[in-house]
Formats: sequence, structure tokens, C-alpha cells
Amino acid sequence: MTTFNFDDNTWYSIQNKAFPNTSISAFSELVAPGNESALRDVATNATDPGQQFQFFRANVSPSTFLVRSNGPGSSLYLGAQNPISDQVASDTSPVMRPTTLFPNDLSVLWNVTPWGDGYYYLTNYANGSKLRLMVQSGPEDDSAGTMGRTLYVWSSYNTMPDNYRFNFTKLGKEIDNPSFSFAQTPTAALETTAAPSGSSAEYSSMSSAPPRSITPASTTTAPAVSAAAKSAHGISSGAIAGISIGSVATVAILVAVIAFLFVRRRRKRQLSERLLETSGQVHPGLVGPHEMLVPSPNVREVDGTQLAGELPGLRDAGELDGTSGTAAAELHGSNAGHELDVRRNGQD
Repeated sequence: MTTFNFDDNTWYSIQNKAFPNTSISAFSELVAPGNESALRDVATNATDPGQQFQFFRANVSPSTFLVRSNGPGSSLYLGAQNPISDQVASDTSPVMRPTTLFPNDLSVLWNVTPWGDGYYYLTNYANGSKLRLMVQSGPEDDSAGTMGRTLYVWSSYNTMPDNYRFNFTKLGKEIDNPSFSFAQTPTAALETTAAPSGSSAEYSSMSSAPPRSITPASTTTAPAVSAAAKSAHGISSGAIAGISIGSVATVAILVAVIAFLFVRRRRKRQLSERLLETSGQVHPGLVGPHEMLVPSPNVREVDGTQLAGELPGLRDAGELDGTSGTAAAELHGSNAGHELDVRRNGQD
């Protein structure tokens, strides 16, 4: 049967079947000698960082995990205190411990195996298949400074099966923390004899594995994406803001250019209209638009008849003074050469 399908980039809470209203919590306070952190089974509180666990798949087998809590941080792993090879020992307790102090500590590896009824049991890799994580029966106590129950890594699961049964609740909150994106596995070479019984085929070629980056496991829901992956596949908010500002500036410049050309064209049109109006006006003193600008001619009357004046530069036609007999006056400048006959005054 397959193991629980954990997502490396999601927090989970751990509940025990015997005590459904409680969850395992890792304390943030570290204690000597190995800067370890204790665990308790306490009232469920999904917002408590100590109750938020990551199951990081180890490079050992598909069902082997490194377990960390958001409370004490990414540098501490769920392990067994004083790991021993004696598979019948019953005094081993689970603790959160750093692998930097215990580079050969195989107790930080846990196999998650299904019971077949929706619950799972956690086997400590260093102590063999007979030692499993469990919650002690009995009422809660405050022996560790917090009301709750004590956890052990025991082998009496045949007499208290529910105390060894756990399920996992996905909290729906992505980790997205670079410090949880890789895990330090033990550096010791793992031998086939150290593997839990019944699974030698999975561990026959096992060796130490270097730290690896998170590869989210496939789940029934959409796989979570780490913060680094989001940054690599998307545009940052700063870049989006810069693109938006650049687009607005480009539009503003384009509008300004169009407005300038429109105003310029309008002014040129108005100027052309004014020039056309000016060129079509009649000069004051002219009868028509095609007449030449000349002085008003002198008009003289002969017997009440008007005579047109000569063109500019010519002499005026003489008048009959009433004393001469017959006077003939020629129109000087006339191209036709006609004479103007003037009759004598007093002629019958």
C-alpha cells in the first residue's frame, strides 16, 4: 500500500486516533544537552506554529520522510532521543533535534505506513520496525509545563493500536520559506540490516543523500508552488508597475503630439482664410475691383453737357470763353484722331 501523499510545501497537523481533539505540538524552547525540543500532544490549535509540520520526502524511499515543525524551525528534525538498535527498548522518547550535531543520526528518518483504515503509523528508521510513535494513554498532565500527553517510541502497538494510529490534516497554508526548501539527511551509510523488516528491497542500495530542493509531491488538489518557483515563472509587482507607468507615459506623449499637430493645422487654416479675405476686398475710392487707382477727374460743362476729363497727365479741354468766333479743341492723347467740333456761340 502506498504512503500518505504529502506536499513538501504545505503544513500538516498530526492527530492521534485515541485522542481526536488533540494534536502533536513541538515546543520552540530548546533544552540541553543537544539543543533539542520536546513534543507533547495538546489541544488542537491550527494557528500554533508548533502544530504545523512539514513532511519532507527523504532520498531513501517513497515512504521515508524527514519531519520538521514551524515552531522550533527548519534546523530541527523529529527524531528519537538516545537512538539505539535494541528493538525491544521502551524508554525512547521523540524529540526535535538538529542533524548538525548528529550527522549520523538515523532516528530523524521516519517511515509512514498505512494501516488500511485511513490511519497511518510512524516507524523510527534507526530503531527498527517494532518501535513506533505513540501517544501515552491516561489523562492530560502538565509534567512538561504544558497540559497534554507524553509521546513515546514504543513497541506495544498490539495491545494499544489506537494510540499508534495517526492521520494528517492539510492546513491549506503554503510554507514558501527558503529555509524549508531543502533538508539535511544523515551522512552515515545506511545498511540493509538497519532498515525495517519486510522492506529490505527498498533499502538494499541506500546511501547518504545530499540536501535537495523541494519538489512538491502530486496531490489530489493543485500542487503548491514554492516562492522561488513563483518568482521564476511570473512578473514581479515592480516590473508590472514599471510597465504600467511606461504605457501611461507613452500614451500621454502620443496625445500631446496629436494635440500639437491639430492646433498647428488649425492656426494655418485660420491664417489662410484671413489672407483670402484680405485679397478679395475693394480698395476705398474705387468703383470696381478692376479700376485703377486714379485721381478724380475734373469735369467741365459746356452748355450744360458734361465732358469726361482727360486721362492723367493730359491737359484739360479748353472752354468756349464766349468772345471767340469758332474754337476747335482737339482731344490730345486720343488714339482715334477725332476732332471735337465746337460750334460758335450765338450761331443760328
